[in-house]
Amino acid sequence: MFHASTTDLAKNRILNEFSGDGSVKIVVATVAFGLGVSYWTINNVTNYSSFLD
Repeated sequence: MFHASTTDLAKNRILNEFSGDGSVKIVVATVAFGLGVSYWTINNVTNYSSFLD
């Protein structure tokens, strides 16, 4: 899970494994991460939102 409370160390590890060797295939993240995706290897981004009252 990649969100605002994720430590910098964990964020770096996730991004390195996601974009580097490909050992991470899927990242679940908040909207802020999804809006900043700019990896040429990404074929699909799915946005899911639950509505709040």
